[in-house]
Amino acid sequence: MMILILFIVFISGLVVFKQWKNYQSNLAYWERINQYEERRKKEILTIALKNQRLLKGN
Repeated sequence: MMILILFIVFISGLVVFKQWKNYQSNLAYWERINQYEERRKKEILTIALKNQRLLKGN
């Protein structure tokens, strides 16, 4: 009986650990996506400002 309880606790621990690793992986993925989007917004803003300056210059 004790072995069965230990086995269930062990399996539960493995499941929780796997879910936690999956959560960390997803968190890292979304962090990279957000960094990419922020970088892209800055690039678009820079291009828009350059175009605005070029138009004002003419």
